[in-house]
Amino acid sequence: MSRDVWVYWESKKPTKTMIRDELATYVSGLAKQIVWSRGRFFVQLPGGPPRPRIGHDGPRWFEVYIAKGNIDVITREADEITNNIARGFAVLCARKMKGRIEEG
Repeated sequence: MSRDVWVYWESKKPTKTMIRDELATYVSGLAKQIVWSRGRFFVQLPGGPPRPRIGHDGPRWFEVYIAKGNIDVITREADEITNNIARGFAVLCARKMKGRIEEG
């Protein structure tokens, strides 16, 4: 199941560096890698879904897309563990960087 969680900034927008540092701290010891590409961070997590579906048997991962006034934390074809780790990062950013969450 894919999921988007947006964090809209209530005041000053955090920098890309601030978001990267918070992300690196959040997934420290968990993420296999964090890569910046195409305006977003890609976070690869260990393992894969417990019951791979047709068309998705790859690694667990999520994206953090940086837009003008918000970030979008995205999972695509993810399992519940990946969705919850990704959502947790969005909640952390909203709390620590004074944002509000919208989910879709």
